Amino acid sequence: MLLEIFQEHNNEIDSLIEKGFAAGTVERYHTCKKHVTDLIKQKHKINNKTLILNT
Repeated sequence: MLLEIFQEHNNEIDSLIEKGFAAGTVERYHTCKKHVTDLIKQKHKINNKTLILNT
């Protein structure tokens, strides 16, 4: 659920690049999601397949 919300947010931000959001800011949102994903996988010892099935 958390990663779904994160992805929805990133999708919305992607569409705002030309409307005031800098590309670097958008890239940092994507990097943040990657770090959160990695943390979840590490702490809960789950793999990509499990994350994809649950998102």
